[in-house]
Amino acid sequence: MLRTRRAKRLRRKRGRGGAATGIPAPAAGWPDAEDRAVATAKSGCVKKCVIAMLADNKGFWSEIVELNLKRIILFSADVPRLARFYQDVIGLSVIGREDGWIEFDAGGSNIAIHAGPSKIGSRAPKLVFHSSDVATTRANLINRGFGGLGPIVSTATFDMCDGKDIDGNAIQISSRR
Repeated sequence: MLRTRRAKRLRRKRGRGGAATGIPAPAAGWPDAEDRAVATAKSGCVKKCVIAMLADNKGFWSEIVELNLKRIILFSADVPRLARFYQDVIGLSVIGREDGWIEFDAGGSNIAIHAGPSKIGSRAPKLVFHSSDVATTRANLINRGFGGLGPIVSTATFDMCDGKDIDGNAIQISSRR
């Protein structure tokens, strides 16, 4: 708690612009879980975001940084083909176009299709789209030509359906909040 109050006072004096707050970092360079929780709660950054504390090269805490997921980039050798899939089948709206780049509004973040082949690792990211009614959404997607969806799996708290887009990227429709 002392660190948080001191950080606020120093931040007011020096401004918020990345200058060191003067709070010494623990020996390992990161605060313990209790310090992180107190700093997070006091800073008002408890949201759907990633909270990170960055240490500068002098071992001082710079400030609490809030990171929000802005976009996921999918690489494709055929950008127009994959873009048509996300626009016509999934139903996303195009919000930006450049040469070799098409970006879609996907709710709280964006999905961008970027020109170039992808080398999917052993466990590629999965795009999860929320739906309160997975069965109806799955049926609608199949009616629009999306044949890459598997069966619905029900758990005690949510339903989900896994599949792959036309470039092989993993997709899931889920009612999990």
